[in-house]
Amino acid sequence: TWVSADGLFFVLKKGRIIRTAGIENNLTDLKTNVEIKLNQEIVNNYYQYFSFDNPKLIDLRITARQINKGYQTVKLFNGQEKNLFLIEEIIESEFHGWKFSNKFWLDGDGSIVKSIQKISPKLPFFEIEITKKPAI
Repeated sequence: TWVSADGLFFVLKKGRIIRTAGIENNLTDLKTNVEIKLNQEIVNNYYQYFSFDNPKLIDLRITARQINKGYQTVKLFNGQEKNLFLIEEIIESEFHGWKFSNKFWLDGDGSIVKSIQKISPKLPFFEIEITKKPAI
C-alpha cells in the first residue's frame, strides 16, 4: 500500500494497481489471472474485471493482451539509467470505447521497477517507480 501526503492511496499487487482511495472515481477491485512476468509467452485476449465506486460499477469485463517490447535503457527518478524489460498491456472494451495501454518495466530479477498505468479513461495515467524493494 502506498499513501501520499494528501491522503491518496494505491494498493499494488505484484506491481499492478488493484485498488485506490482519495480520487474522483476509485478503483475498488481489479480481478485478473495474468501476471506481469519476465520470459512469459505473449498472452493474447484475456479478461480483467474492474470495479469502481463512483459511479458504482461492479466487475466491468475488459479484454487485455500483452506485448513483450524487449530491453530498453530507462532513466529513473534518482538519475540512474537501467536496462529494463518492457511489457505493454493493451486494455480494450469495444462496448465502452476504452483503449489504452499500461507499461511495466522489469529488472533482471522480474521485479517491476517502473510502471505507467491507467485504471479508467476518466483518470490520468499513474506513473509509479519503485526506488527500494519492499520488505516482505
